[in-house]
Amino acid sequence: MTSISMNVFNQRNIVLVLMTLNAVLAVAASENSLNNSLLHLLDNEYLKTITFLAKFKVLGGRNPDIDDKRTEMCLTKLQSLMNERTPESIGFMDAAGKPGPGIISGNLIWMGNYEMCETLRNLTKENYRNCKVTASISVAGVTLPNPVKWTGCLPPQCLNGNLDGVLPQFSDWVSHKTNGSISFNPEEWSSECSSDIKLDTGAYVAITILSIIGILVAAGTLWHLIQPIILSLKEVDDNEALELLQCSNAKRQRKQDKSKSDPLMIKIISCFALQRTIGELVSTETKPGLVLCVNGIRVISKNWIILAHCVFYMFNEISDFSYLSKLMKRRSFSMVVNAYPCVDSFFVLSGFIVTYVLLRKLRTHGIFTPVQWVVFYLHRYIRLTAPYLVMLLVDGFLYRQMVEGTLQLDINRASSHEMCKEYWYTYILYVNNIVPWTPKHNTSCFGGSWFIANYFQFFIVTPIFVVLLYKKPMLGVMVTIGAVTSSCVLAASLTAYLNLGPTMLLGNAGNYLLLYRVPWIRVTAFLIGVLGGWFYWVFGDTMTDKMRTLNAWKKFVCAAPIWVGTVATQYAVVFGLYQDMLNAIEKG
Repeated sequence: MTSISMNVFNQRNIVLVLMTLNAVLAVAASENSLNNSLLHLLDNEYLKTITFLAKFKVLGGRNPDIDDKRTEMCLTKLQSLMNERTPESIGFMDAAGKPGPGIISGNLIWMGNYEMCETLRNLTKENYRNCKVTASISVAGVTLPNPVKWTGCLPPQCLNGNLDGVLPQFSDWVSHKTNGSISFNPEEWSSECSSDIKLDTGAYVAITILSIIGILVAAGTLWHLIQPIILSLKEVDDNEALELLQCSNAKRQRKQDKSKSDPLMIKIISCFALQRTIGELVSTETKPGLVLCVNGIRVISKNWIILAHCVFYMFNEISDFSYLSKLMKRRSFSMVVNAYPCVDSFFVLSGFIVTYVLLRKLRTHGIFTPVQWVVFYLHRYIRLTAPYLVMLLVDGFLYRQMVEGTLQLDINRASSHEMCKEYWYTYILYVNNIVPWTPKHNTSCFGGSWFIANYFQFFIVTPIFVVLLYKKPMLGVMVTIGAVTSSCVLAASLTAYLNLGPTMLLGNAGNYLLLYRVPWIRVTAFLIGVLGGWFYWVFGDTMTDKMRTLNAWKKFVCAAPIWVGTVATQYAVVFGLYQDMLNAIEKG
């Protein structure tokens, strides 16, 4: 143990020196700013002092004025761990995040070892916790593109906010020792530590609801299996019972429909049977009269949304800034960086489908009665809320209990959980995109919930436009176009007034959510879909019949200009901001 501890502590100073030195190298490589004013930072004397170790030793030697006793306790414990050669101190160092490869490229993400922290807690019987410190660093007046993110294992004396008193002192000390060449903004320091997450009221409610659903699924599945036996006990003919045992789900359902003797509860439980729900889920049958090409567009849009969000979430964990810069300079990467239209494409599809289906129903049944309109809205609410509620309960209240590891502090967002606890009702009422009104903060209980809220709000007002288009088409078209124009004018006015850019990455991003999540701006795409659904309902069959009478050459002549115009428009929307993005990257 002695030789191991000596090797660890002989290497400790070198490792910790790099934790500050890499910031200088990253900026020097990217900005060519390694001038004479910074060369002294490479001097051996400074390499011995500008370190994580020196941070605590010098602070202790200077005996700074520490008013907070908790901060002094944290500082004393950290000094002890740095100076001792015990299994505890070695475990502390081993669990701490250290610079990895790619320092010159800007690797500022130093992840610690979560499992070692757990081992240290069991070894010492003390409440060591995995903690994360994030700090914005400026070198020679240049702020690095991403903050330093460090995770490690801290002793109980530094928990519950005790570390916050040490960080500003460290900031002042580094700035003083480097003559301001390296500086931290104390207001941008952040530190948080993991804790034992206990089940709260929301978690118990989630478990209860999910348990009820699980019981219903089990009961329905069991009933589906034993129903033939029950029927045979009711003196059903042997051949008929055998038919029920061997028949398909469709035949079984027809047999059940003929029998009106089952209680309502049995019918409800049967709806949860896996044999029935899985069959519906994997069925490829389509109802007559639907626009099947929409399904293909939906798949493309969905994959586009998944790709963009996966890459955006990875941005926070990418340590190689040079690689990220190369990615963003690729023209093809505009599909990711400027992926905002993919959400609008879903709004267009939603408006198209809702309008087309509703117009078909109005043609068949006429204008709905008040009761039919209530059923219309209730059916959509139940169908949408059932899976949405399950996801909300799991992500908002139970997911925190399922995650552990070095990055759990990034995943277990305390602010999101507080939103779930305080504003849960806004999500089941589909007003969470405007209540509470926090346009500058992107905190929500459930990621992507703003889209669902917008969709349901649009769904509520859709019949107003659809009924007008059905009864008085010209008036309906004028009203819909007027609403689209008003929304566009409002968006343009806010963009000019707030000095916003064309996307969240260009311009004043702080106020961009005033446009991104609110229904009076996002309704534009949905209403365009409404007009498209009405147009296809009126002219779709006629145009399809005429196209079928044309030969291949005439079809090509008719379709080619439309395809060329469509592709050109799509290219302009997605790739038209490429040069602006390059300019923004060059400016930093």
